[in-house]
Amino acid sequence: MPLRDVEGQHSALEGLKRALTHKRLHHAYLFAGPHGVGKAMAAFGLAQALLCDRPLPDGDGCGACKGCSRVADGQHPDLHVLERLQRKDGKGLEAQIKIDQVRTLQKALSFKSFEGGRRVVVIEEAEAMNPSTANALLKTLEEPGDDTFFALVSHAAHRLLPTIISRCQRVRFSPLPRAFVAERLAALGELEPDVAALVAGLSEGSIGKGLALTESGLLAERVSLIE
Repeated sequence: MPLRDVEGQHSALEGLKRALTHKRLHHAYLFAGPHGVGKAMAAFGLAQALLCDRPLPDGDGCGACKGCSRVADGQHPDLHVLERLQRKDGKGLEAQIKIDQVRTLQKALSFKSFEGGRRVVVIEEAEAMNPSTANALLKTLEEPGDDTFFALVSHAAHRLLPTIISRCQRVRFSPLPRAFVAERLAALGELEPDVAALVAGLSEGSIGKGLALTESGLLAERVSLIE
């Protein structure tokens, strides 16, 4: 998804788009804000912009070329994603991003990019790095190499090491407007407008939280209580 398709976060993305337009990008960004407000979409939108084969005049990704398509599919060789892995027993995700994942990343970044251009690292749930993992990442974050960019995504930035935060430019994401959340929940969750409005009021500006509420059985319980 190109950056222009990330809705409801104009203030958060305005500076990022300006940096793309003028080619003055910081090497590391921290996308911080509540759950489910578009942070990860923006991180991958930035990756598309940086790895696009034919970027638009404003620097955004075209969304249609081979580079953009491979980013969207998670298959671009110069896109590296750190995230919590599936547990070996198959029961959910690991509690933390492991230090071995950072070491694997560092090894990959020690070589030239596959396509001779930029490389992008997206770290989802960056707060899931424990101090050892974060410290292992620190040197790479300080000296990432030419044309290497980081996008850290976090709903709990206060849990990150101060040394990590200090090396990133923070992009603050806000709760989404209630009407916007209601509209999206009605479409994504196939809810009646009045029900979507109710859930939006409980979701604290987060589409992700709203979807979780619709799947939790809370609405059925509410109806039962009212009856």
